[in-house]
Amino acid sequence: AQWAGPAFGLGMALIFGQENSTMTAHYDSHSNVLSQVFGEKEVVIWAPEETDKMYPFPNQHSCARQSMVHVDNPDLVAHPRYKLTHPLRTVLQPGDFIFLPAGWWHHLRSVSHLSTSVAWWHDTLRPNPYSAPSELGDLLWRRGGTIRFSQTVWTHVETLVGRHVGPKAVDAVMAALGNMRKLVVPGFQQAFEEVRDFLLWVHKNNPEQAGKYMNRMVAGRFGVDHERFARTWYLRPDVPVVDTV
Repeated sequence: AQWAGPAFGLGMALIFGQENSTMTAHYDSHSNVLSQVFGEKEVVIWAPEETDKMYPFPNQHSCARQSMVHVDNPDLVAHPRYKLTHPLRTVLQPGDFIFLPAGWWHHLRSVSHLSTSVAWWHDTLRPNPYSAPSELGDLLWRRGGTIRFSQTVWTHVETLVGRHVGPKAVDAVMAALGNMRKLVVPGFQQAFEEVRDFLLWVHKNNPEQAGKYMNRMVAGRFGVDHERFARTWYLRPDVPVVDTV
């Protein structure tokens, strides 16, 4: 494995947390070994197969890689598919380790005051279904299943759209594509054709599967007020969030 580099890619971090402080549900682009040093920490994880039910922020949003779902108090009107997820829960004790593969969603809560953990992010040099994406996930693991590479697929689709319509129009164009609507903006037709061809390739020329995938990718993620669901990275559930100007 390769170890080194910045904490937001490869590297390590020492994490302290007040009692009941939480880390927003998110996934990492590199695999992570999390070790518990002091106190207790609750860890909730979801497999990459549940990405469409976690409602990730758009890739160009400042909260990219985070879920729009407040998992302690989910808004099931805005995020109805979240209730279909199958979270796995555990509480780490001092000396415990947990491996969080790239692409796996996780939500952390400090059970004890000043709960202390060390995280090591790394990238395996051996290709596997959850390794960090490269060359479009090694051509989506040689065109096997697309679900495990969901993050790779939808971030690539957003990149294709942005390339043709520009960053300011991505939200509106993604919403239109997901609902099979045409939008009169420069570059829309080129974006539509490239996204269509890519998803047909991913889904082995099955237009029904490609269309359903696009709809799931977009529903609840685009054409909505993203700031309504943006939360601080570390949050005490018992302390109200105060907006400042």
